[in-house]
Amino acid sequence: MNNTVCSIFEPDSHPFWDFSLALYANKEVEIICLALQDDYSANVNILLFCCWFAESGRGLLNKNDMHMIQCSINAWHLGITVELRRMRRRLSKKNLPSWARELRRHVLDDELAAEKAEQFMLATSIEKSHPAETKTYDQLTYASQNLRTYFTVLGVTLDKRGEGLLQRLLFAAFSMEDDGGMSEQLSLFSNTQAH
Repeated sequence: MNNTVCSIFEPDSHPFWDFSLALYANKEVEIICLALQDDYSANVNILLFCCWFAESGRGLLNKNDMHMIQCSINAWHLGITVELRRMRRRLSKKNLPSWARELRRHVLDDELAAEKAEQFMLATSIEKSHPAETKTYDQLTYASQNLRTYFTVLGVTLDKRGEGLLQRLLFAAFSMEDDGGMSEQLSLFSNTQAH
């Protein structure tokens, strides 16, 4: 990452950024998040924020919180982050000359800096009580509800594939194996939230 660009955003390290880097290092999480982004219009940073908010003991996000979160980053996300992503993707063609590959690397550095800035905006957009100690199951349940609230605010109804992607993201975020029972409990929880 371009340290010169990223160093302008304070703090250099934030627990949300650290959480995201650790989680996104899991290739499956990257694939899941990109599928939710490309196929269900989700913002990857908000997906990660929903998980981190619960995992850090901050609890639940309601619809008003989600609207505030989206408003806090919308102009930056659409005007900077998405535009840099589009530019990087246009530069991703095979057989590019070396100077174009170097330009792509710089655009990628800038895109990551924009993502970090966006995450800092998210982390500072909601003032909740200090983190409380919660059990992993409660954190998982809160993260599940946060994600569902996000998709409700987006106006996106998840199909079976989308639900499966969310479950896989949750299990990865909380380092859990699906023994079948937890999957069933999350499914029941999502059904009660839908009504």
